[in-house]
Amino acid sequence: MHYSVRPATRFDAVSIAYQLRPEDDSEVRAATGKHPSDVLPDCVNAKTFVLEVSIEQGMPGRLLALFGVNEISSEIAIPWMVATPLLLAHQFYFLRNCKHWVDKLSAGYTSLINCVDARNEVHIKWLKWCGFTFTHLHPQWGAAKLPFWQFEKDIPCATP
Repeated sequence: MHYSVRPATRFDAVSIAYQLRPEDDSEVRAATGKHPSDVLPDCVNAKTFVLEVSIEQGMPGRLLALFGVNEISSEIAIPWMVATPLLLAHQFYFLRNCKHWVDKLSAGYTSLINCVDARNEVHIKWLKWCGFTFTHLHPQWGAAKLPFWQFEKDIPCATP
């Protein structure tokens, strides 16, 4: 197997929107009230990446996940990720490498902040494993007015 992480395109975002894990599809819809294909292309920016797997290097890959950060200010960004069911079959590679990508995407910011559907226990467990803390339960958040946990990660300043 060959894994690659590359900059994402709007095409990747539309493609993955129709392949999402049910939990990811549900969370996007609950937060925004829209189909993922209407939301994800607008999230693609210079700090958005796609994780893919192929049988051998140089062959077309199958999408596993789309992830990135969207800047709120020069100090704060919103981390996010959606995945396909295929990610489960490649979870060991993903778990070995995801902390590196969280660190890489957080570079230059003092804090990462977002909300996660409180029903999504897998996402919550993974976020805790990546070092995020849960600061507040919003009982009626997003378009669906469902419970969402706010999570944050303070980024230590690099010393010169």
